[in-house]
Amino acid sequence: KLLAAIKRVKARRKKTTTAMVTGVADGDGRERNTLTSSQRPSRRTGYSNELKQDTPVVQLQGRKSVTLSQFLGVSPHNIHRYRVGKGELFRCLDGRGRGLDASAINDDYCDCEDGSDEPGTSACSNGRFYCLPEERSLFSSRVNDGRCDCCDGSDETQNTRKHCTDTCLQYVANLAKQSKGRETALRERRKYVDAGKSQTRMFGVDNAFYLVSLKTFRFRRAEYSYEIRLFDRATQTKTGGKTTVIGRRGDWSVVVRLPPFTGIGDVMRVPGGGYVALDMSNGERCPNGIYRKVQVLFTCGAADELLVVGETETCVYTAVLSSPAACLPAVS
Repeated sequence: KLLAAIKRVKARRKKTTTAMVTGVADGDGRERNTLTSSQRPSRRTGYSNELKQDTPVVQLQGRKSVTLSQFLGVSPHNIHRYRVGKGELFRCLDGRGRGLDASAINDDYCDCEDGSDEPGTSACSNGRFYCLPEERSLFSSRVNDGRCDCCDGSDETQNTRKHCTDTCLQYVANLAKQSKGRETALRERRKYVDAGKSQTRMFGVDNAFYLVSLKTFRFRRAEYSYEIRLFDRATQTKTGGKTTVIGRRGDWSVVVRLPPFTGIGDVMRVPGGGYVALDMSNGERCPNGIYRKVQVLFTCGAADELLVVGETETCVYTAVLSSPAACLPAVS
């Protein structure tokens, strides 16, 4: 299974890069770029060895020249939006604002309100960087921050002070371990269900989250530390500063679309589509007039652990909590 998974990662990386740079037309008639065999993706970045930020350009057939770094951090399903032809302009993915020249993409200056013109830099506070091998997105604040988040190190390609070791094979090995961990967690969930049987309040499917609600979870990121106690309250504390309540109590809801962040495994789903979430609202009021709130998502894990907390919108936070309580069969 491990060898098969390694082959899939390699094939996915090769396929994605080929989709970026092959010379034939797509099925929808869009022409694609051309690279020689000597410019195959590097193990470290998944992009060209020769054509990086400091190298000139890739010559497109019948189109204007652009740097390959234009595609850095772009999700494969959006790659066609970043191929800007001669006389064409790049359009922000949210459809707002004026058209931009190709040179405005990844130029370390935020032009689009949704941050889509800077997929490979940290210029936009709401931008997203896509890691190709893991098929996941990062907050733009994690790009060139001195920490290797993508297993191929592509999020630190412009950081001259940081060299990332390719850990993609280790990443695949960890996936195999997680699969075994899920089997253990499913057995452990039985204890959570038994503990919640006597509860009249709804603590999720089978009341399995009752034991989880008795714990206080902590997470620290940069200058902020977070504490979350399900169905009670969530707080954010700035180092040397005050503590702010960012959410209270909790109501179950369904999320149709996941925000991008790191640390997610198999997020708890709802049959028919969507993801299970606990909305902790009515936090302290923000300067813009809205009240802070936290949306807690759940992933199956062998232990109760708060994996990540991030501010996905102004005064709106997303947290991911791992627990055996979130380990459900495919249909429940």
